[in-house]
Amino acid sequence: MDIKPRRILIVEDEPSLLELLSFYFTTKLGWEVVAAGNGAAALDAFKVGKFHMLLADVDLGDGPDGIEVAKRLRDQEPPLKVVMMSGEHANAAKVREANIGAFMPKPFDLPDLGTMLCCEP
Repeated sequence: MDIKPRRILIVEDEPSLLELLSFYFTTKLGWEVVAAGNGAAALDAFKVGKFHMLLADVDLGDGPDGIEVAKRLRDQEPPLKVVMMSGEHANAAKVREANIGAFMPKPFDLPDLGTMLCCEP
């Protein structure tokens, strides 16, 4: 039986963090990773295939922010699991108000993030 790896869409506008997260989820957790550097790229990536999870920064610069991306993708794929991340404490309340998933404050330990993503219902 062929078991496909979990697919995660990671959306982060800071290139070094995007690269680190992609590396971690690919090499340590064995997930298939699609990386996007902004909201528009994330929406485009979702047109190509389905994902098990979305890990997105709240603040993405120009274009749709992470919350808007999560809302749009969740509309298309209701079972999509979402974890939002941000270094701005005030964004935790925005994520709660949007009711789109879990929130992970930056900075964080990668194993903690991996545990959250693997175990979120």
